[in-house]
Amino acid sequence: MKGVYDALSRRSGVKSVMVKLQNGLVVIETDPAVPVLPAHLWKEIQRVGFVPHEMEIRAEGVVNESSFQIDGRRWPLVAPAPAGKQRVRLKVTDGGADPPIVEFIQ
Repeated sequence: MKGVYDALSRRSGVKSVMVKLQNGLVVIETDPAVPVLPAHLWKEIQRVGFVPHEMEIRAEGVVNESSFQIDGRRWPLVAPAPAGKQRVRLKVTDGGADPPIVEFIQ
């Protein structure tokens, strides 16, 4: 997992990386001033030899009926979510897609 830590720590916009071996979990904190695309993180994890199964994101943006908009980009939602500007938790259902396909978590 050191390879995952090293690879992600070097990415622009990544403030910190914590690898939890027992849980098979990687926690990444990003700099809100620097856009970081989930697909880039997903692909970086794959590049160093691991297969990500899911990703959860906490972000602030605008939700409409079928997408979440952040930094001018629209991410498709697999199901409708409450509309408006808000902080949300999203589960990435396809992290290799750019933009990612996400599911709203209540």
